[in-house]
Amino acid sequence: MAVFDLGYVTQQVIKVIRAAFVPPVWTAGLPPEVRPDPPAKVTSEGLSFYLYHLQENTHYKNLPAPGKDQPAVKYVPMALSLFYQLSANSILEDGTAAYNEQLMMSIAIKALHDHPEINDGNGNRFRITLQPVKETESVHYWTAGSAPLKLSAYYEVSVILLEPEETTSYTGRVLTYGTYLFTERTPRITACQNTISFTIPGEITPRQVTVQPAQAAPGMQIELTGTGFNGDGIELVLVNTRWKERVIADAPWNVLLEAGGSRITATVQETAVLQQTAVIVPVLPGIYAAGVTVIRKRSVPTGGIREFRDTSNQFPFTVSPRIDTVTGPVANVVTVTGYLFQHAELPEEDVAVYIGEQRLNRDTGGGFNAGEFRVIAPGTMELNLPAGLTAGTHPLRILVAGAESPPRWITVL
Repeated sequence: MAVFDLGYVTQQVIKVIRAAFVPPVWTAGLPPEVRPDPPAKVTSEGLSFYLYHLQENTHYKNLPAPGKDQPAVKYVPMALSLFYQLSANSILEDGTAAYNEQLMMSIAIKALHDHPEINDGNGNRFRITLQPVKETESVHYWTAGSAPLKLSAYYEVSVILLEPEETTSYTGRVLTYGTYLFTERTPRITACQNTISFTIPGEITPRQVTVQPAQAAPGMQIELTGTGFNGDGIELVLVNTRWKERVIADAPWNVLLEAGGSRITATVQETAVLQQTAVIVPVLPGIYAAGVTVIRKRSVPTGGIREFRDTSNQFPFTVSPRIDTVTGPVANVVTVTGYLFQHAELPEEDVAVYIGEQRLNRDTGGGFNAGEFRVIAPGTMELNLPAGLTAGTHPLRILVAGAESPPRWITVL
């Protein structure tokens, strides 16, 4: 997640420093003030954590834009490294001011050492690194004659992504994925694909496209190929960032190992189960990974049978939103049913609708205007066609959590 205000980053680091001034390391009453001001402006008892420099992070300069909007650089997060100066100030008049400043510095630098990464819980992670500034160079950070030289530490905080402009278009899908060969005995997935059938308006014969990695809506079949699948049983393991426990495909997925032991087929379903508790969990549209666990049974010398489980690598695939019906337009409104446009675990901003390359805005409740869409039920949405849309057929593209629906079209008379 990107941030819009660099001050937010400064605040997160200052929170870490402030939290360190507690007994038994700090016993001098109230904690000192930690301010984002330059050292010369901190005239009371406290510390200065001042952002004095920033530069663009070169490792993230060439990220591709997510759409066709121009100029493309506006729609890519700008990656920055921030550089801070940490120093302390004490106003004690009994000859112990320097000792007090050194104590404050000790507590602050240890706090940043013990918390090298800040996770704000909103998808932002900031890495804090103490810079190896030489003693002969540190004097240059102070302007001669304006302030006395002070004990200081210098930090880099990275990587900060500045929020880009919101895109109004979306690029096509990547349909191939590189693979490698591995040994036979260990289960290894080398490809995951599926076949999408569709009929282009004006044609009679359906077309078929093989998609790798698989992009399948619930009800569609995916195919995993690889090596080392032979055994006494197999399990299809599903991985998603929403799940903290192991999730497997249950009976409705119809997981089958075909003859030869190198090809597994499964039919994507709207639910799966937690392996430990058998609790049913929803399979929402989005990006997933699949793994195969091969179960092999062996007799043990003491009698009985022991199961050995060997799990393969994880291979990506996409659960696409499904479009079941498209009706209309009636009074310029098209009704779409399918799976799944609304869920408690699905943020509203994760749902996007395009007609051709034109993005529709979500209805905010102030009036259902042209060029907007609204979700009226978990599996139903309405589209108010954009003004000026020409007669003919237009591709309908629904994206949910980064997954795009199979090809469908809207006909405008």
